[in-house]
Amino acid sequence: MTQQQLWLDVLAKVGGYGALVLIIFGGAWKTFQHLSSKWLDNRFSEKLKAVELKHDVMIRHLQSSIDRELDRARKLQDHEFEALAKAWEILHETFWRTRESTNRAYSVNDLTAMSDDQLKEFVSKIDFPAWRKKELIEMIHGGADRQAIQTCYEKGWRTKQYSECQKWRVKFVQYIDRKGIFMQPEIKARFDTMQKLISDALIEFQLRIRDIDAPVNRYDEHTRADALRASETGLYAELETMIRDRLWSPVKTQ
Repeated sequence: MTQQQLWLDVLAKVGGYGALVLIIFGGAWKTFQHLSSKWLDNRFSEKLKAVELKHDVMIRHLQSSIDRELDRARKLQDHEFEALAKAWEILHETFWRTRESTNRAYSVNDLTAMSDDQLKEFVSKIDFPAWRKKELIEMIHGGADRQAIQTCYEKGWRTKQYSECQKWRVKFVQYIDRKGIFMQPEIKARFDTMQKLISDALIEFQLRIRDIDAPVNRYDEHTRADALRASETGLYAELETMIRDRLWSPVKTQ
């Protein structure tokens, strides 16, 4: 074997070993790639699941918060609508009773034009407190002047009107005090102002009733009553419009 053939034989063996090494290294690299890719896929999948879980929790919390706010808004709206409807009902009754009772012009039964029998029958059926009816009956049986009887009756009748108006005013004040918290401030403020107008008119009315049988210097002011009557086309009408708009605004057609 020549020297050249020897070198060729050595190179062939070395090349074979190198190829074997390359084959082994290549297989190991493929295995490493597969395992690392699988590990990365698993890690990514775990991270993705964690993100999805966190996202789901956030969505549930957000939905729960929205549901609570909607439920609170519905309950508040229900309370507000109930309060406005009832408050207007009570105000309407209080306002018109007081307006008519405190008006400058009013009519009253004329007892002076009745016969004795008519007068006795009328007084027996009248809806007055027992003490007031007794006073009238005693005046009739005692032969009191018809005008005095008329004045006593008028004072009793006007006092009864005042008592009815005052009963409704108190009911109105108490309701607004309890339910006003559910009303918008601008509406609540107008209810309060209407209450003040009614109260002032009734105080003035009470003073006029007090002096019905006064011989001189009778109190005969109607300033507060006139202010209340003027509110019919002013504050009272404005409040009615505001309440109507508030009650119907959610269901207005487009």
